[in-house]
Amino acid sequence: MTNDDFKTILSNLAPAKELTVVRRDVKALENKMTEAIESEDYALAGKCRDDIKELRARDPASLTKELRETMWKASESDDFATAADARDKIKALKEHLPEYQLAGRWIGNVPDQGQVVVDIKYNGDQVTARQENDAKLFEADVSDSKEAKQSKSIDYNGKTYEEFFEGKGHIEGGALDGRLYMLDNGEIAFLFDAGGGGEKQLVGAGGGPGMTVNGPGELLGPGKGRGGGGFSSGGGGGDGQGGGRLLVVFAKYQ
Repeated sequence: MTNDDFKTILSNLAPAKELTVVRRDVKALENKMTEAIESEDYALAGKCRDDIKELRARDPASLTKELRETMWKASESDDFATAADARDKIKALKEHLPEYQLAGRWIGNVPDQGQVVVDIKYNGDQVTARQENDAKLFEADVSDSKEAKQSKSIDYNGKTYEEFFEGKGHIEGGALDGRLYMLDNGEIAFLFDAGGGGEKQLVGAGGGPGMTVNGPGELLGPGKGRGGGGFSSGGGGGDGQGGGRLLVVFAKYQ
């Protein structure tokens, strides 16, 4: 790939704030194409295929992954010039990835309990959210997204989110498995998954409201997100009553 080719690719990429919608459109078109093939509507299937190709060209994720592989292979063979070139291209692509635009202050809405304020910082590909008292709230590796199975997808404000980044939620008494989701309108969500064990307390910033995450069988609160929007976690039923899970939606502090 020449530098001119790379510049052309960059000019066609979607802005980071639009990428979540682009990826959802791709998923919807993939489902539509599958249905068209099953009904033998090959003209529609072909159109869906072309639309998917066009949308994917606006998403830097696959090229970023390819360049990471190139960088590590080049490093292993002592081809440091190629490795450095790939590294620089990855850095340019990160400006178009929403998961690399999270630095700053965020306000999270805890269902029926109040708000929590966090500051998000990066250490390489690791994002860490700390409360105002410097207590770590959650962290996630944003270098490799996962495609959620039904049990790990979430529904928020009528939209399904299947892509997430694995992480850890930190509460009094230990850490929980967690998942970081990129939402529309620049919002993010972190799902705390209590799994087994008894009740755990997540302390709000500055002595504010706490968040209690119970063991299997109970999701804290009735499932109300920011602005009153409902959410549910896959496999947990339409009212958001999953097993020991708490979804906290964050908006960038203005």
